[in-house]
Amino acid sequence: MNKSSTPKYMMSFKATTVFLIMIFVIVFFQNSFAQSGCIPPPDMVVSCKYWFDVSDLDVPSNSTFGRIVGSFASRKKITTRDIVCPAFCQTDRYTGYSPSRVQGGKPCHFYQQFYNPTHPERKYNMAWGWDGVVESGEVQIEVRDLRDCGIGKILRIFKLWTSDGWSPVATQTIWVLNCDPFYINPTVCTDNTDDIEWPLGCKGEIILHDCDPDLSPENPLLGKPRLANGGGRYCSMVSIDYTDKRFTVEGNSCFKVIRTWTVIDWCQYHPESNAKDGKWTFRQIIKVVNKQDPVIRWDSVAINKRDSVLPDGTCANLAILKISASDDCTEQAHLRYEYKIDLNNDGEGPYGTYDLYAGRLERPGFKPENMDNPYAVDTSTVLDATGYYPLGTHKIKWFVEDGCGNVAEIDSVFVVRDTKAPTPYCKSGAITVIMPSTGSVAIDIAQLNIGSYDNCTPMEGLDYYFNGTPGQKQLVVSCDSFIPGASSLDVPTQVWVEDEAGNTDYCTLTIQVQDPNGVCSDSVTHTISMLISGDDHVFFNDAAIVVSTDDGVEMLQGNIDASGQYNMVLTSSEMYQLRTGHIDLSCSKYPTDRITTRDLILMMKQLLGKEDYTSYQQYIAADVDRSGEITLKDVLMIRDHILGRRVAQLEDNHWVCLTDKNIEISAKVNPEEAFKQFRPKYYFDNILRQEGRHVIFPILLGDIDGVGIRSEGVFGMKWSKIGYDRKGGYMDLLLKSERQCIDGFDMELNLPSGGSFEVLTPGYSIDYNETKKGEYRLVGLKTFGEDPISTDGITLRFYSSDEENVAELLNSSHRRVYEASAYGCDGVTYQIELEPSSKD
Repeated sequence: MNKSSTPKYMMSFKATTVFLIMIFVIVFFQNSFAQSGCIPPPDMVVSCKYWFDVSDLDVPSNSTFGRIVGSFASRKKITTRDIVCPAFCQTDRYTGYSPSRVQGGKPCHFYQQFYNPTHPERKYNMAWGWDGVVESGEVQIEVRDLRDCGIGKILRIFKLWTSDGWSPVATQTIWVLNCDPFYINPTVCTDNTDDIEWPLGCKGEIILHDCDPDLSPENPLLGKPRLANGGGRYCSMVSIDYTDKRFTVEGNSCFKVIRTWTVIDWCQYHPESNAKDGKWTFRQIIKVVNKQDPVIRWDSVAINKRDSVLPDGTCANLAILKISASDDCTEQAHLRYEYKIDLNNDGEGPYGTYDLYAGRLERPGFKPENMDNPYAVDTSTVLDATGYYPLGTHKIKWFVEDGCGNVAEIDSVFVVRDTKAPTPYCKSGAITVIMPSTGSVAIDIAQLNIGSYDNCTPMEGLDYYFNGTPGQKQLVVSCDSFIPGASSLDVPTQVWVEDEAGNTDYCTLTIQVQDPNGVCSDSVTHTISMLISGDDHVFFNDAAIVVSTDDGVEMLQGNIDASGQYNMVLTSSEMYQLRTGHIDLSCSKYPTDRITTRDLILMMKQLLGKEDYTSYQQYIAADVDRSGEITLKDVLMIRDHILGRRVAQLEDNHWVCLTDKNIEISAKVNPEEAFKQFRPKYYFDNILRQEGRHVIFPILLGDIDGVGIRSEGVFGMKWSKIGYDRKGGYMDLLLKSERQCIDGFDMELNLPSGGSFEVLTPGYSIDYNETKKGEYRLVGLKTFGEDPISTDGITLRFYSSDEENVAELLNSSHRRVYEASAYGCDGVTYQIELEPSSKD
């Protein structure tokens, strides 16, 4: 009999039987609870957002999930006002929740009845049943919280007191479901329903301009994820972490960081069974850049260190050219280098405007990619371009690039010159004869050269002359040089050779001049006349002329007459003995009033490159220590001299004398170059060998302007203030400049002894010296390294050594100005006069 032929009464019987069994089971359980004396509250479901205190659930009178009352009449309905969600109808394999286990699916019924997907946050009143009942006996509740992350079940186990103690008789299960689990849209970065806000609004690439930037998430330029929309508050266990992967270029700069943020809700994430749900990632790209160029320094620059000739015969010289570089981001070993050289500095060449190229060098010690510099000594590096370069003016330019693509440049024009002196070869043993017709003989320079040569200048380009005097192609020897009765004379001479670059050398030889015909006799004399030029001859009235041999034997001595002239007549015998002698000119007079602060100002301006001297004589006057160059020492010596301090080098050497020969040679070059070539003794001694009148030009050391003091205006000066400060009692001296720029000033003051001075006006400095008791000399100078200073006055402060009665010590009887001058920036000298003041 098949299923379809079953009679209807049989089916009805089966349904009735099932129903009776269900009633029997319910009745059985109810009877079981009733027999135990306790009926528990019903099982229930709430969402994570439903607030309750689990610690109070063991109190029988707590109505959150149902009370335990003593009679059926006392029971009340148990309701919750809560949200509903699909989770009410879904089985959860992790917590064991099933809707059917709660009052036969009642949570699912509530979901179907109330849930509105457009308003998921709306709350509803849901009735779950009635309070529990215990009609007799004492009840105790044990709470077991079996939730994980706030999700799962809570058991309320009801116990009654029996003869065996407390015995469990009933259980209530309360399920807590997550209706709003933590969520991040994996496809849309800025979804406004997300429970998190990604850094900087999901900005893809972030650029940081720093070498060592703050890469922590606390840096507001980078940011970090933040919880949003209440995410992480209910039934969530959210962790936020990140990992960085760094990608760098060589040199550890200008790198990128890929930062991966990982957000995990550990209440949803179960990696052992499902590694996808509950885990989200977000990637940030952080780019670190730098715009600061490297710093290049010249490590060594030295030109024309050693002459050479290249294999092709080209003249060259050694140029030492080295650099070093550093960068604020890139390590020195990881900078990239290259250089270019423009031969002859003509702006033409195969490398743009350059002829030679070396690079690219990724780091020192590696071989350059390209090395097109045949003159370089070391072709394995780009930091050193040292080499033998052809003569001429060239330009080198270095390029240094850091790891961020920033390029720094440094260039220099360098001049390669021929610095090797020619090699002279002279004819030795030359013999010539005095001409009877003239009593002399002329020796041509060409007769004495026998093959002098130079590495760069061809023989036909070499220049020859006698005794270091350019243009002197002949040497004339007359009877004046013969010892009376002598038939021959040995004449030592120098044959100078000069190449096209101006390098010189000479060879020394002796020419024998013979007088076989007795043309020369002892009656021949040599007359020398010297005349002191200019008004300064008055200082030489008692000056001594001393003619000596090289071994110190004095031959002649005399004084210059009142007109500044001195004459001497030497016989041939005397001339022979003095053939290598010299003349000394000494003078004890020293016009000190000629040396002023104006000379000091001119020296400072020249030394600082503000103004050049206009004459050859000014350079010589400024070389006070006769060192051959003008230095700060010369300035200090003149300053001390003006202040009345002892300057030993000026005590016996006040004057430098020039001859007309000096002046003649100096006129051919600029004043500074003439000063470099100045050799006073050589030309002065040549007077002995040149008959006739010689003009002597005396130069007073330190007298740069060559004139005395001539005032062209007046400045007022007055005592302006008396007071005290931490240094003691003082009085201020105001020099009123009437808005005139002042380069400097000097003055002689009479003030109480033992005092000190300061200058209060910015841009000026002073020095002072108490030459005698209560007599002071002051020198004030503007700071010449700055622009000219315009001011309404210069204030000096005098501190008295007597602090108890400053006003009395500084009364008018103690204040006196002997002499004072100011020097304007326009070169005008002003006289300073003391004006009456209220203190007088």
